[in-house]
Amino acid sequence: MNRIKRIILGLLATLLLLTTAPISADNHIYNPEAQTSNISSSLQTDRLASSNKKSVTVYITKTGEKYHRSNCRYLKKSKISISLSDAKKNGYTACKVCKPPK
Repeated sequence: MNRIKRIILGLLATLLLLTTAPISADNHIYNPEAQTSNISSSLQTDRLASSNKKSVTVYITKTGEKYHRSNCRYLKKSKISISLSDAKKNGYTACKVCKPPK
């Protein structure tokens, strides 16, 4: 009887291994459709961001010529919010330290 149980358990384990999704080296289930949709949604987000630059907020100072991210160390004394498109129109260029969107 024990032998039959071991055979059945072995068959069930084999069946289970054959029906599960392959797992990658970092222990994540491999799902090529999910990867494709993630890439697709990422591209859509990038397109939206590039076509809607007016909604991106950057920061300038009272006296500087650069625009910054909100957490840049150069914004300690003054921090004025402005849209990215307005900052560019007014001649501001991107800070090389905090690397805001261009």
